[in-house]
Amino acid sequence: MAEKRSKYGLLGRLNFEDLYNGFLGLETRQQTMIVAAVVVVLILILVLPISCASSRLAGLEGDYQEGKKKMGELVDRFRVYQSAKAKLEKIKAQFDKAKGESLTTVLETLANEEGIGENLEKLRPINLETTDIYDETGVDATVGKISLEQAVHFIQRVETETRLPMRIKKVQMKPGYQNRDLITLTLQISTIKLKGESVE
Repeated sequence: MAEKRSKYGLLGRLNFEDLYNGFLGLETRQQTMIVAAVVVVLILILVLPISCASSRLAGLEGDYQEGKKKMGELVDRFRVYQSAKAKLEKIKAQFDKAKGESLTTVLETLANEEGIGENLEKLRPINLETTDIYDETGVDATVGKISLEQAVHFIQRVETETRLPMRIKKVQMKPGYQNRDLITLTLQISTIKLKGESVE
């Protein structure tokens, strides 16, 4: 049974045969203009969706590149965080190992190991800085009548000591009055004491 078209529908109201006959009855110039208009409409119908899709794809590509850049930045920050965390764990391990160690005792031991223990003239504890988490404590140390080579070795030992994390804040060397080959070495050496620990 053939499907009947509604006479009220758009296709029911259009008679293509009449349109075609009417088109053929037009002048050549009018026919050319109508064909050109139809071609333009068809091109627009085909090109506009492609253009919109291309524009949308370009936007998505931009979003992808931006997301990729942010992901790279996030990965870099995560690496920095991991590196900082590893350093912090190393420092914590050093402090855990150093619990109960005294700054003055460690310095006396280092001086004895370097053969200049008898030249220690002063080891005076000082307080440097205090925060809610730690106290920075230090020692003003004076080692007299030692050679430049002995002074350099002692400084290197202090900087590389693993029993107690230390750093040298001030260094002063003065040649002796009686013997210019011997010097007096003055150092300010500090360490961090976490709250609740005892390091002198």
